[in-house]
Amino acid sequence: MSMVMDLTTRAEYEAILGVMRPHVGRYLEPHIHLVDDISLDVGQELGALVDGLSVTYPVVIEPQDIEHLIVRVGSPRDDGRIGFSGMLHRISLATNAGKEYTTAALRVGRYLIGVAECMRPAIERANGICIVGGPFKGKTATLRDVWRIRVERRGKFITAADTSDELFGTGVKPHACIGAGRRVSVGETGRQRAMIAYVLQNNSPRELLTDEIGPRDDVPLVVEYANKGVMFDATLHALNAGQAFNNLTYRPLWGLGPNKEIIGTPIFSLIIEVIDKGVYRVIEDVPAAIQSWLSGEEVQGQMVRAA
Repeated sequence: MSMVMDLTTRAEYEAILGVMRPHVGRYLEPHIHLVDDISLDVGQELGALVDGLSVTYPVVIEPQDIEHLIVRVGSPRDDGRIGFSGMLHRISLATNAGKEYTTAALRVGRYLIGVAECMRPAIERANGICIVGGPFKGKTATLRDVWRIRVERRGKFITAADTSDELFGTGVKPHACIGAGRRVSVGETGRQRAMIAYVLQNNSPRELLTDEIGPRDDVPLVVEYANKGVMFDATLHALNAGQAFNNLTYRPLWGLGPNKEIIGTPIFSLIIEVIDKGVYRVIEDVPAAIQSWLSGEEVQGQMVRAA
């Protein structure tokens, strides 16, 4: 068992509270350290995901609440997202047909260390790490802690292509959790493939870590450079290993063709399934896992827990 510590500062928690008007934020302040997501929907009650529970509060969100938020953090990018300089929080805004802001989703980012310590031996010996799991289970926090462990040995030879700036925050100066590694800010998600290509062609990393491989046609590029010796650590949009194997977009990552034929070797030697916050299933023999899936058998893994 490993000790998990929340190193998020009070100033970071106050920053997310500060974008809300005081009569709204006061409902969340007492337990902000347990809040994962905040929903500001005009005309509806304040909502939040608190320690895994969906909670509503008796205060109705008004257009002025969205305006207050934008004044504090600025206008979003074209993808509707905006972050906090040097912090891990993220805001997503949406408009109606009249270009009026109607909703805001606030993701509370935490600097947690130790969540991956229970898997340290497997992480240290891995040659490429894939993380899968459902939403709000802690994939990004796990990836960030995997980064911490890998940076201890790789230092400047590991680079992060930071999708949506969610791993290390927005702005010129990254969050302290960057450690000794390097980061290239992707910003808008549409730039991800181009920025991954930039990192691979110009930074000469031995290892590249990124979030959400697949949706932006970056899989062929990743496979090409994995075959040249670059290691990759990334999350995929899948609940478990079986879903990741079955996804046509992801199959080249596993050395599989479109008809499930074996055409190469997996680029990941370790799969971490995030079952729940701090609960994982670790799969170290990836070729055997693929073979089990192809045979219709259950994929085997080891259950581990963080403290």
